[in-house]
Amino acid sequence: MQQRAERMDAARDLVQRNSPAEAARLLAERYALSPGQARRYVRATTNASPLAQAAIKDPVTVRIPRPLLARLRMRARRTGRSLGALMTQAVASWLDKTPD
Repeated sequence: MQQRAERMDAARDLVQRNSPAEAARLLAERYALSPGQARRYVRATTNASPLAQAAIKDPVTVRIPRPLLARLRMRARRTGRSLGALMTQAVASWLDKTPD
């Protein structure tokens, strides 16, 4: 999964500075990919809708107190949601309510 994310990020960066064909060539060279595989990475970055782009998630490490983590884990078990989903919801809610 990390390898795919790294290649997608590279493809996205390359497409911003080059034509799709050149981006695919450079990506194939950098990661020893077949030309077809490199084109698929480039196509995936250029065809993604804004909604799909918003759904791309990056990993974040957060240190929180153990009692709070225990509460979070209990909520996750009770609701059937992941820790990440609960954290995302909490952070988004806090950002929406807190003035800049």
